Amino acid sequence: EKLAPLFYVDDDNAKLQIQKDIEQIFSFHSVPIERFNWVLDDRADSGLRTLRVLVGFKGQLDAVMKVLLDVSKHNKIARQVEWRQTLTKKRKTDVGQSRGHVTLEFYAFSSFQQGLERKKEVPNQAAGGT
Repeated sequence: EKLAPLFYVDDDNAKLQIQKDIEQIFSFHSVPIERFNWVLDDRADSGLRTLRVLVGFKGQLDAVMKVLLDVSKHNKIARQVEWRQTLTKKRKTDVGQSRGHVTLEFYAFSSFQQGLERKKEVPNQAAGGT
């Protein structure tokens, strides 16, 4: 239960919620997403669901680095599996443009959520609820 906030809830909205979170981070740093592809969705026998997504981007190098740092500080467990980028510099004062992709891995778990829902039901039953 203590780990529950670190995982996404494994339901029909998990991918949408992850995509919204990623888009928010990239948008905050003004880094456009050029492509967004889900590349892995795997459920283990333990109930842990692994969701992996490839995000293509193009933007200022300093902004891209801030995006990668913010993803690593995300409030849900997020792993940067790999990233590649090419750098171009046009002026001496410019830090450069970056274009590439990052593969991110997120985790969803349904048992935590079900356990929390059961605990919420218990007080209602004790109070005479159904």
